[in-house]
Amino acid sequence: MISAAQRARAERSLTDTCVATRAVAGTWTPEDGLPDDTTTVYDGPCLLLAARDRRHEMWGGDERSRFTHVLAVPHADADDLRIGDTVTVASAAEPFTVSAVDDRTNRVLARLGLVISRDAEGVGL
Repeated sequence: MISAAQRARAERSLTDTCVATRAVAGTWTPEDGLPDDTTTVYDGPCLLLAARDRRHEMWGGDERSRFTHVLAVPHADADDLRIGDTVTVASAAEPFTVSAVDDRTNRVLARLGLVISRDAEGVGL
């Protein structure tokens, strides 16, 4: 069992804030193909860890760099986060996409895999 003191100590390490949103079923804008409406599924403290993986990939003849990060959030608040959600971290310039959710229940902080993809010129998707 995780004590309240251990939980508080771990949550103090979350020095950033982030907002996670999810597309609401319905219409998509024809201009950019993005959802017309989103709902906020998380708004609170987090910690974005340094990129742990960088891969070069070809997407439709376009060379892309894919960066994988880990995001830590309080485990109690992570239940609503899903693969495909968009996460905006206050200290980051571009939004990320959730690529993995750590659903182990023996942790104080949940860890989410995040990815961001950039083209050869460094412009985000």
